[in-house]
Amino acid sequence: MHVWVEEVLLVDGLQLATFDAMENAKESEMVQLYEDRGLRWREEWREEGRQQGRQEGERDLLVRLAGQRFGRSAGKRLADALDGHPSQEILGKMGGLLFTCESTEEFIERLDRDHD
Repeated sequence: MHVWVEEVLLVDGLQLATFDAMENAKESEMVQLYEDRGLRWREEWREEGRQQGRQEGERDLLVRLAGQRFGRSAGKRLADALDGHPSQEILGKMGGLLFTCESTEEFIERLDRDHD
């Protein structure tokens, strides 16, 4: 059929690409697609890692500050409350408690209330 199409349908010396050439083109296009997709995914995962690293750093900082201001038990309670992957909103809310609470008891009470 390839020969017939070339002889009957193509004019002015045009030629169809051979089957092998078409397969190679498809393969190279697929390789490029996968490479592009892989690079995009790698960047997305890298950004997710950066975001998670920032949140973990903020979490650790808040826990240290709570421990310094209200004692080790308060720092431990905050660490437990922030276990997992807390959102920026929760980190901000818990950080605000460090500045607004006057005592360890108030901090723990509000931490328990705001965390639930």
